[in-house]
Amino acid sequence: MIIEFGKWYSSYLTTWSATYFMLYIKSITPDYHTTSVFFLTHLVCIGGLYITYVHPRYIRTPFFGGRVLSGWPLRIADFVSHVCPHFIVATRQNMTALSYDASVGILLSCLYMTLFDPQKMYGISRKTCICLGVLSYVYTCAWAWIVNNN
Repeated sequence: MIIEFGKWYSSYLTTWSATYFMLYIKSITPDYHTTSVFFLTHLVCIGGLYITYVHPRYIRTPFFGGRVLSGWPLRIADFVSHVCPHFIVATRQNMTALSYDASVGILLSCLYMTLFDPQKMYGISRKTCICLGVLSYVYTCAWAWIVNNN
């Protein structure tokens, strides 16, 4: 039972991001990891939005008993597990000194892409994942520039 839980828990980027996010919220990660947490939660946020609204518009996950989520249940799950964590990170008070260094977040997302096939997990190609990653990094840099110049 525990091995099965660990197997599916580690196979989703959302759970990697959630773990990193919780370490950040509990102040276990150093302050300079803020940008990486921001990048990773944003990547998961837009990835979730892409899966929910563009392609494939459904997901099968062991977290919900292996049932396929689509429509409103998928939208609610996306909002709670992908959008809310990013919103919390984006509105934290210690976001006043964002850097352009999202290296830990980028490293974690690349490690994930090396270990797991996004086509199998989410029904989206590696190329799409890379495009979403680049978009996330550009957004993170833009957000850092806005935060640091206000």
